[in-house]
Amino acid sequence: MIRIADPSNLGTALRDIRNLLGYNRREIARTIAEATERHEGGVYRQIQEWDRGIHSPTARALGPVLDALDFDLALVSKIRPGEMELGRRTPGDTEAWFRQTGTGWPDAGALTPDRRTVA
Repeated sequence: MIRIADPSNLGTALRDIRNLLGYNRREIARTIAEATERHEGGVYRQIQEWDRGIHSPTARALGPVLDALDFDLALVSKIRPGEMELGRRTPGDTEAWFRQTGTGWPDAGALTPDRRTVA
């Protein structure tokens, strides 16, 4: 799991992930262009702007990038077990809701060895 505390750093975080995985801009641009039927040069320039922090990916643009990197997006609560904010549910309430809806609440032991997916 990779936590990005400041959403304005999303573009540079994606650059770091891409580099960590050994992909260059051109490879990712080609993959995204093929999947979305967009022009590769336009996708390349967009990724370049994200890398440099000029712009951040929009919600619409994020999906194809995450697919190309073989990542999913997850929203992670900042509330830690045992903490409670006034007027809000406790983490235990949230966990119970996830279990009741059948979504499940994975614990750390349920993560696969690559730490990217839940078993």
